[in-house]
Amino acid sequence: ILIFLIGFFSDNLIISSAIKRLTLQVIIVVLFVIFLDIKINRTEIIMIDNVIDNYYFKIIFPSLCFLIVINGSNFMDGINTNLIGYYLSVYISLFFLLKNNVHLSLDLEIQKIIIALGILYFFNFLEKLYLGDSGAYLISLFTGYYLIQLANLNITISPFFIALLLWHPSYELLFCIIRKLNLNKSPMLPDKKHLHHVIFLFVKKKTKKFIFPLNYVNTFSGLIISIYNFLLFMVAINYYNNSQIMILLLVFNLLVYSVTYYRLSKLTII
Repeated sequence: ILIFLIGFFSDNLIISSAIKRLTLQVIIVVLFVIFLDIKINRTEIIMIDNVIDNYYFKIIFPSLCFLIVINGSNFMDGINTNLIGYYLSVYISLFFLLKNNVHLSLDLEIQKIIIALGILYFFNFLEKLYLGDSGAYLISLFTGYYLIQLANLNITISPFFIALLLWHPSYELLFCIIRKLNLNKSPMLPDKKHLHHVIFLFVKKKTKKFIFPLNYVNTFSGLIISIYNFLLFMVAINYYNNSQIMILLLVFNLLVYSVTYYRLSKLTII
């Protein structure tokens, strides 16, 4: 509720300062981690696993992960169906993963979440509903929490599989920070130069002669990204316990994102 309210106040311009929003996010997320005793038990990264039992690190590390996913997800929410489609893909993939591997467990009624997100997706597709900051914060925190639980309950699942399911919002944030710092701009300032904006401009340019309404171009751009991630996740669930393949898929995605952004930004001149 608290993380939702920060987004709600942001959407209604009651909290317009990005620094204030981030400060409140940090406070709430840290309290969330402490009171629910949220732990990331393993990462299969030696340097991190060596200190993962340290009391302060056990609080800081998951809190940082949550903050990255929350803010990266908010960056993704710039065109129709993009963010809802992404998390809908995550939950559909989890449904098939658990269905096809009965020895895996997760205390979560995924079918109900898929139905709820499907309804939201439908109205977002029709431009009757938008997630906004409030929805982006809520769905990302909720999903991040349950993915941590999934990994902790099932030691056969590679931590890199969990990372893969959250790769897009995480890299969206990292890429944005690097891009803005390279341009001597503050990472806190919003802009419309994210990957989905670049894809939107490219699709708009290519379909200009067909005179499609902008809302169709907007939605189609979101569909391109959602379909890519859905197909990726459906491949990944077949190798959920293989860290090497997960790492290869992660590297592949980062390259696809970076190259796509570079090529399309040149074509669209953003």
